[in-house]
Amino acid sequence: MLASGKADGKDDPLRELRKDLGEETPDEEEQGYRAPRHKPLACAWHSARGRRIALRPRTPGRRSNPPAPRTASPQPSPPARPAAPGAAPTGQPPAPVTPSSPAAPRPAAPGGQAPDPGGQSLPPNATGRLKPAASVPNALAPLTNRHNASRINKDSATKTKNTVILPGIDIQPDLQAIREGRAMRDGPYYVVNGRYYGIHEGSRIYPEQGPGLMTLDRGAFRALGIYNSLGGTPDAEQRLDRAGITQDQRRAARAARGQ
Repeated sequence: MLASGKADGKDDPLRELRKDLGEETPDEEEQGYRAPRHKPLACAWHSARGRRIALRPRTPGRRSNPPAPRTASPQPSPPARPAAPGAAPTGQPPAPVTPSSPAAPRPAAPGGQAPDPGGQSLPPNATGRLKPAASVPNALAPLTNRHNASRINKDSATKTKNTVILPGIDIQPDLQAIREGRAMRDGPYYVVNGRYYGIHEGSRIYPEQGPGLMTLDRGAFRALGIYNSLGGTPDAEQRLDRAGITQDQRRAARAARGQ
């Protein structure tokens, strides 16, 4: 039975598989069993996949389907911060900054220091912290031939720094306040009406700085004494020339006289 079945080829499983795969022609069916071909057999799925791959075009050295390039996903922009007061709107250039010019200093008289009506600067050793001062009952007035601008003459003693009381300034109320203890104290100075006064040994008061006072250097102080003695005469100018007094010092001396 087995031999006849094999001879007929009807019960051969290999033949049945070849018929399913379409590899046996009608002639082969009529002619009966034929010996199997010497090639590997595969299932229908592998054969169909092999035909699809064979028909697909290929490019040497490159993948048939390159992966799509990755694109970065857009990130949400952070919320805009509120603009500071006075700042330029977003998208517009900032307004140019105009540098502020410093305040011009108050010009001083050449050869000396102009009167300081507001007590803008402080004398040496002053702190600016005022406190009540004790009374000085025996305080003496400043020397007139050293500190009164209208009483200085060509024979007055000169120093490197000379503070004079300008014409029309009355310091007697200041002296009375110092004597009665109504002045203020700032370091070694007594302060009355914005004017600073020092005190020598023996209770002699001298002006230091403040409104109605003017500080002269040595040359300007000497020019003031010559002008007070000789006036604005040619003789006075000749003496100033011989003494080497500069024009700036002469202008400071005339300013102290009120000219």
